[in-house]
Amino acid sequence: MGSIKVPRLDLEDFGHQVDNSTSTIQRLYQLYCDPVLSDLQLIVGQKSYFAHKLILSISSDVFKTMLTNPTWPEAYTDKIYLEEEPHCGLVFEDFLQYLYTGKVHLSHTSVLPVIILADKYNISDLSAVCVEYMCNHLIVPRTESCVLSWLNYSVMCNHRNLEKVCESYITANFQYVMETDEFLTISSDLLLKFLKSSDIVITSEIFLYQYAMKWVEKNILPSIKPETYLPENLSLLMQIVSSIRQCLMSREDLLLFQSGTRQIAEYLHKVTGVSCFPETKSEQYQNLTSSVSTLIKTTQSNTSPRIYTCDAWCTEISVPNVNEVQPGEILGAFYSTPCSFNAESDESWDWHIDLYPRGVLFRGCMMIGHYGNHSIDEVIYERVRLAISTNSSDCRSVKVTVLVYGLQNGVEYVVKAITKTCLFTSEHVIHHVNDLVAFSDLESKQSPFLLGEDHNEFKIKIIIRPFSSLVT
Repeated sequence: MGSIKVPRLDLEDFGHQVDNSTSTIQRLYQLYCDPVLSDLQLIVGQKSYFAHKLILSISSDVFKTMLTNPTWPEAYTDKIYLEEEPHCGLVFEDFLQYLYTGKVHLSHTSVLPVIILADKYNISDLSAVCVEYMCNHLIVPRTESCVLSWLNYSVMCNHRNLEKVCESYITANFQYVMETDEFLTISSDLLLKFLKSSDIVITSEIFLYQYAMKWVEKNILPSIKPETYLPENLSLLMQIVSSIRQCLMSREDLLLFQSGTRQIAEYLHKVTGVSCFPETKSEQYQNLTSSVSTLIKTTQSNTSPRIYTCDAWCTEISVPNVNEVQPGEILGAFYSTPCSFNAESDESWDWHIDLYPRGVLFRGCMMIGHYGNHSIDEVIYERVRLAISTNSSDCRSVKVTVLVYGLQNGVEYVVKAITKTCLFTSEHVIHHVNDLVAFSDLESKQSPFLLGEDHNEFKIKIIIRPFSSLVT
């Protein structure tokens, strides 16, 4: 009699997978702050928390080292005192709950101290959650903004992605960021970094100077007294003032700059007896009222124009009902810009702007060939395009920046800034800036690039400024 072969059965072929992980997590949470089974007490400030060495050790290798390494005194005690910053102490309960449940409530005020704790105790998953929250919640009303604090922390703790996202947002929305409450708390290093940048978007150079002086009045002047005078304070002030690009100001703005700088210099001279600015003369502003600000030589490194949204350099195109624009329809605008930053020059350049918000239309045509004719059908090239042209045959080297706006949390902001260097000549009188946004982004009301109550308005600003021979 032959043997009977019984096929091997795979247990996965029978029954079903049971997932009760939620109830398990709930039971773990019941352990949180339970003094009965707790084997450790954490003291943070005036508050104590019952905890479990096992939970802390599997969550954090820092806690594991503290609690199990015999060279650490914490390994021999059931009560540990943790030194935390006051704002971290306020969220320590949320932080500890995360170790038991994997859940945490984040807000603009709590996310920074939570990530500080996460990084301190090397809890990478919590740190990643905080970084993701920050990257997605940069845009808030001015009184609630924390983006400068987040940027400062990301630089210190090497969170490169967060640093990149924060810096990109701040650069494109610098005018808005200057008007927030936290701008006066920015570090001097970050302030100088942005003052030296040519990519920041601001109304004009004089506005940048005025807000920089507000920072100076809060952070430098109160500390400069005869008994507390430090040369580095004056050195910092000199760096700030010299970062302002006077050669890019109008005649009227330059006089305001001179007046403000003179007042600060006179105050410092009165308090410290030290002259802040060297006694040299500037040929560039010899026809203007003399003041200490004219005594600062403008170096070649600070003559590059920034992205100015004042009327002299910028125009705006707003499409209120973009969904009603016909495919391939062109929306045009005309405007003029100065041909240089020379305050004495009144010459201007004329520009013709064409916006294609619903694609570029290529009409049907007949191609006539030697071996026969071919009909080419009409087609819509699905691309959001901007075309800049001029009727002049003069050579013009310019930088074109397009600011694309969006709306989040009720705040209008610059979502992206696109800059292109263009050389206009008699043979090249038109330049295109393609893909302002993805074509599909203007087809959906969920798009981050649509404004207005009905979420149906598309708005851009175009800034054109000379790229070479800026100061003559």
